[in-house]
Amino acid sequence: MKRCDAVIEVHSEHKIKTSISPGIPNDEYLEWLYTTDTLIYTVHLSCSENFKPYPLEEIKRDLLGSISVMGREINNFSSSIDYALALGIYLGYEEIELYGMPMRTGEEYTHQRPGLAFWVGLAAGRGVNINMMYENDLFDSPLYAGDK
Repeated sequence: MKRCDAVIEVHSEHKIKTSISPGIPNDEYLEWLYTTDTLIYTVHLSCSENFKPYPLEEIKRDLLGSISVMGREINNFSSSIDYALALGIYLGYEEIELYGMPMRTGEEYTHQRPGLAFWVGLAAGRGVNINMMYENDLFDSPLYAGDK
């Protein structure tokens, strides 16, 4: 079974080099990005055969074009997972599984949770089956006007 169709890297090389990420050292990650045979959708990186430009403008037009706030286009990409879900919807995936992003605590997640909920809802509304394969409380709100 194939475990990964593609990787989405939305950060610049500078951001990758200077950020602190748990697990794999940043230099090793960059080396992997530039040498892997895996397809990499990128927003800011280039210069590798396996890199493909992330179709941001096409996705915004096709998936967000009918939504505006006071006549302004929206940009609802608050985390890498938003980019991943949007790409899956855009490419016509029928099923998307999400792993390892509980987004339960932390200041970072405060502004990322609404984006995840938006893209999950948009995917479901377009008939994409979404399987969240981890414990999370994103959709555990009490029923509005419910008894409990």
